Amino acid sequence: MARIVKFRQPKRPVRRGRRRRTGIWRLLLLSGAFAVAAWLSHDPVRVIEDHRDRPVMAGRFPLCVESGADTACISDGDSIRLAGGAPLRVIGYDTPEIGQPQCERERELAVQARAELQRWVNSGPFDIVYQADQRDRYGRRLARLERGGEDVGEVLIAKGLARPYDGGTRENWCA
Repeated sequence: MARIVKFRQPKRPVRRGRRRRTGIWRLLLLSGAFAVAAWLSHDPVRVIEDHRDRPVMAGRFPLCVESGADTACISDGDSIRLAGGAPLRVIGYDTPEIGQPQCERERELAVQARAELQRWVNSGPFDIVYQADQRDRYGRRLARLERGGEDVGEVLIAKGLARPYDGGTRENWCA
């Protein structure tokens, strides 16, 4: 007759003290460090001085594709959005279209113009000089951006990233 042998699992050794969970703690510590670094580097856009038609702004303007709908950001080389989502057309110059470029050269110049506008507005406080209550055909308020007497349009034009523009016919960037 066959003999039945019961199989018993070996007893696990009893661990004394606390179990180590270094992986979880490292992950939590690293996540916390990133959160603190992001919080410290965040510089929200704000009005520093509020004059009637000439507020002074400062802060970090991200690109609109990276930010939420209600945050201040850079749309393209001649358009920004202020906090609350209010669109603003910067006047006095025209930059290539970033949304629907007609050729590769226009797309490249549009990206460079947007980056230069972002660099300029993020390099310190600047004035928004509104043109009364004027708006363009898209409903955007019209204004100039100035810092210490320097107009951002003049900077972009000098770098070849914009052309003077007074609202007339726009020139082709692909020619």
